[in-house]
Amino acid sequence: MPRHTGAPSRCGVSTERNRSAVRAARPGDYGAVAALNREVQQFHADHYPALFKPPSEGTLTRAAYEEWLAETDALVLVALDRDRVVGYAQAVVVERQETAYRVALRVLCVHQICVAAAVRGRGHGHRLMTAIREHAASLAIRRLELNTWAANSEARGFFEAEGFREFNVRMAAELD
Repeated sequence: MPRHTGAPSRCGVSTERNRSAVRAARPGDYGAVAALNREVQQFHADHYPALFKPPSEGTLTRAAYEEWLAETDALVLVALDRDRVVGYAQAVVVERQETAYRVALRVLCVHQICVAAAVRGRGHGHRLMTAIREHAASLAIRRLELNTWAANSEARGFFEAEGFREFNVRMAAELD
């Protein structure tokens, strides 16, 4: 399978009007990606404190980030605004084996996507999703999947605008 170290087709093209682009993440992007990852972690800790720890310097370590970059079935992208990293996405190819109940399925799972709060609504998330779709198509993958939390209405609205629909609802009950 192709590695993500080269930019997926057309995703590195910048727009003249706002000088924004999406490209493959690099080791030097670690600091910016880790800061964005802490934003996501803070949202989760605020809304689900029984499940998530507050962010820290150890939330996304350099070693974990470098593992993302080295994974052969993964795609790690950054969104740029005037050469500054303002968003990132991490997706992984998942091969689901056929079972007595399910058909075999190859999907690209978007594990993480984040755009800095200060620049949301400017198309960076859409450009990341477009690059993810292009990468999936280059691998002959016809399905994207992702998980999002019920409290994240902004993300849910974005994903719905990008064509995602609920297909499985996960529920929990706290026991006394």
